[in-house]
Amino acid sequence: MLLDYRDDAARCGKCSICKIVLPVEVKSARFSPICPSGTRFHFDAYYASGKMEIARAICDGELEYTERLLHILYACTGCGACNTQCYYVKELRPLEIFEELKSKVVKDGFGPLPEHTKFKESIEKNNNPYHEPQDKRFQWLKDKSAINKKADVVYFVGCTTAYRTNEIAEAVTSILRKLNINYSVLFDEWCCGSPLLRTGQRDLAMKVMQHNVKIIEDLGADKVIFSCAGCYRAFKEDYPKFGIEYSFKPLHLIEYLAEFSDSFKFIENINEIVTYHDPCHLGRHLGIYDAPRKILKNIPGIKLIEMERNKEFAWCCGAGSGVKAAFSDFAAWAALERIEEAKATGAQTLISCCPFCKHNLEEAIKNEGLNLRMIDLVEYLDNLMEG
Repeated sequence: MLLDYRDDAARCGKCSICKIVLPVEVKSARFSPICPSGTRFHFDAYYASGKMEIARAICDGELEYTERLLHILYACTGCGACNTQCYYVKELRPLEIFEELKSKVVKDGFGPLPEHTKFKESIEKNNNPYHEPQDKRFQWLKDKSAINKKADVVYFVGCTTAYRTNEIAEAVTSILRKLNINYSVLFDEWCCGSPLLRTGQRDLAMKVMQHNVKIIEDLGADKVIFSCAGCYRAFKEDYPKFGIEYSFKPLHLIEYLAEFSDSFKFIENINEIVTYHDPCHLGRHLGIYDAPRKILKNIPGIKLIEMERNKEFAWCCGAGSGVKAAFSDFAAWAALERIEEAKATGAQTLISCCPFCKHNLEEAIKNEGLNLRMIDLVEYLDNLMEG
């Protein structure tokens, strides 16, 4: 609960290192900001240092809830850049405090925002936040025999992939077939719970987490693979945090494939410059940076040029923690900031490992009519692999 973090919140020294990337990590001032919320809204309250003071003040009963306070708390992408920056100074974990703060707001009946209540209602009714019927979750799947099949590997598809970025799911199953990996998908897969946890709606999150673990355990799978960075983080980090135990090993597909990617055979040498966007859930939250880069460097003809802000210092795509649902203009602005950085590398293609990142960045590219291709690494790999 939030009170457990009161002293940590009070320890924030207001040093402002949560606002910019450490100078040794970037070449230019243009790409030195690290906090999307503070950079966009220009008030200290929107930076981690400001929200730490808000958390302390609420713990001490010095602050009342207001609409502006809700805006400050929920106009945060939950990217975790503040955790990375603060670690170098006082080893505080601001993001954990902010999630506890949202949970308290919800418990006190003042939050979340209406847009977040809507996707909670949809998860209760449809088992996904997109107001889509459950029976359409696997419309994209060509091989229906994979549903609930006994297999060592279960592919947890995720709601965004199932309903908004089917092409990623199709690429995953295509790669698994090419590699002769026996896999299964879950007929009764529900939302992983991440959208609920990120917005403080923990009661329903517990229900969906327990459900998902039970149906996976019933299949007896050894490994569960993910193409969604958010789903993966939920299983690997959040489920254990909330006491949800399981016996299988969770892995992002790229992490899984990187173990034997040296043996992949490719159709052609494509001679292309690419750059890679680290999803916050996969990178800062789980520390997975090498696996996607290893796969990219094994593809003949690829020249990978890093953006100035990369790995633990990557700029967020802008869509996380319910921001895209509640603050679409903010999400689009953050995406364009990242796209400008990608363009500065001279890359023709922007690659990532998260359907939510792809969806938000690709939408911004299309809306601006920009000459840049956005693709998920799973799709990119599938297009070039023999099989």
